[in-house]
Amino acid sequence: MPRELLHAHGIFATTPSWVLAQPALPDICRDLAILAERHYAAAAEAIAACPRWTMRPMAVTLGVHRALLRTLLARGWRS
Repeated sequence: MPRELLHAHGIFATTPSWVLAQPALPDICRDLAILAERHYAAAAEAIAACPRWTMRPMAVTLGVHRALLRTLLARGWRS
């Protein structure tokens, strides 16, 4: 988790088990997902600006990561 997001939600400890037990964790995950989607959109634009055959591995990787993010968003942030 980015320290900036943790701090924005009032979490200043760094012990993973403590951070994971915080009630604000779903909100932090949501904010991180929004940030990830922005980066994915920028990556898709960059990929589209390049020759298709050279970007195929990156496009596949982007697709897999976006699908994983959608799955996580659909199921929620739980163990």
